[in-house]
Amino acid sequence: MRLYARLRSWFKWMVKSSRLENEMEAEVRFHLESYAADLVRSGVPQQEAMRRARVEFGGIESHKDAIRASLGLRWWDELWIDLRYATRKLRNSPGFALTAVLVLAIGIGVNVTAFSAFNLIVLKSLPVRDPDSLMRLQRRSPENIVGQMPYPSVVFYREHAKTLSAVIVTMGTRMEFDRDVQPVSANFVTANYFTELGTAAAYGRLLNPERDGPANAAPAVVLSFGFWQRRFGADPSIVGKMISLNKKATTVVGITPYTFASLGAQYPDVWLPLTQQPYFVEGSKVLADTSAASVEMWARLAPGGTAQMAEQELLALTNELRKQQPKDVWDHEFIKTDPAGHIQVLKPEMYLVFTMVGALTLLILAVACANLGGLLLARGVAREHEIGIRIAIGASRQRIFRQLFTESLMLAFLGSVAGLALGFVVLRVLLVMIEAPTWTSATPDWRVFLFAVGMALAAAVFFGLAPAWQIARQRQRRTVARQILVGAQVAASCVLLIVAGLLVRATQHVMYTDPGYGYEQAISVDQGSPATATRRPRRGPI
Repeated sequence: MRLYARLRSWFKWMVKSSRLENEMEAEVRFHLESYAADLVRSGVPQQEAMRRARVEFGGIESHKDAIRASLGLRWWDELWIDLRYATRKLRNSPGFALTAVLVLAIGIGVNVTAFSAFNLIVLKSLPVRDPDSLMRLQRRSPENIVGQMPYPSVVFYREHAKTLSAVIVTMGTRMEFDRDVQPVSANFVTANYFTELGTAAAYGRLLNPERDGPANAAPAVVLSFGFWQRRFGADPSIVGKMISLNKKATTVVGITPYTFASLGAQYPDVWLPLTQQPYFVEGSKVLADTSAASVEMWARLAPGGTAQMAEQELLALTNELRKQQPKDVWDHEFIKTDPAGHIQVLKPEMYLVFTMVGALTLLILAVACANLGGLLLARGVAREHEIGIRIAIGASRQRIFRQLFTESLMLAFLGSVAGLALGFVVLRVLLVMIEAPTWTSATPDWRVFLFAVGMALAAAVFFGLAPAWQIARQRQRRTVARQILVGAQVAASCVLLIVAGLLVRATQHVMYTDPGYGYEQAISVDQGSPATATRRPRRGPI
């Protein structure tokens, strides 16, 4: 209750500070004038009564300060005083301030970049409708793990599963486009693909079950925004025109938005109805073959359903399917569901990798903080005269410590802001280099901002706490704190150098180790579909 009352007083003070100041002054003056009136009634002249009242009652400002202290508001005033003083000190030492901010920007920026990538890959949801209910389904058994399954099996699950509100099917391939030598990346999808993802077309329309679901529907194709720009010069009039895919005519019905998020790791150039697959690939029996695992299955959980409930129901359906197709369903086969609303699901085997990356980035921050702590101790020697005068005129060591630590906090938050900017630039460059999907963005969200604030607080404690205490006690010339900081810096640097050396050695081993056979003239065959295949030379081992 006391903490709640203090927080309420602080909030009220921030919102209505001028009004509270006037009320406090009015109250103090009321008591002063009341005391003077009592003296006048006892026979003391008016002027003398006011003089005695001021002498006996004390100064107005001292009483106002006592009221602030009783309400817990003096701490807020002192904080603003410390912040203004820290701003003046840093402005008067631009070289030190710039060096400190740059050192912290590197240490915090590396951590922010790593966390931003983790946030984008694992924590941030895909920009689709209701990403939490979106699941990917895979075939599993004690001996096998397969990401694809036969299309007839998918139809069986779709018709009988009650825990799934919708089923989406995708099948990636490559197709010839007009007379281009380079094939295009294509995805055959069920007609509910775009409606289930909640996507609207940038131009034209997208596939829908009513018009594009039947097998006898007119051939239709949806172009990706990037392919539309590269191949057609962003010409909107291409919608409604015919193009050739695998030497088959089809109509362009629409263009996806620039920030459209496709299911799966690939971002295809075109999407076509899955029921049209035999039209584009002559002789294909994918839609009827019960043994060929050729399509990927995605689904949405029904309202109130869970992944565990879906797996139990799919296990029962798999046992029923085994009775109908004993040769095509494995022994002890089951369907595993994984969340599909993120780029990557954090699996147990990935924890070690992320932990190692996090530890290395924190070591970099530790080295930066150790460097800055040494700078603060060296700067404290130059401030001996200032600290001595402040103690001599009555400042407590706790008050000086708080003011010095406020300077460290200001440096930490300035470094955090610079680290956020550095992390944004680095992540943006990385996304461009790896040709990430267009919907991915390096712009930090609330998680990244909170992480940066946490890093700033941690850094301020690490590099500012000990130096501030040493300087406040006027023991900044002692070498114990410096020895600890230098030792931590050397230890962290050694670990980073060892890990860097191991990574360089591993990279050299992968790139230059002789595979034991001649590979210079070897080629690989990229089988896109039965209608097309491409051959390309390889520059390294197969």
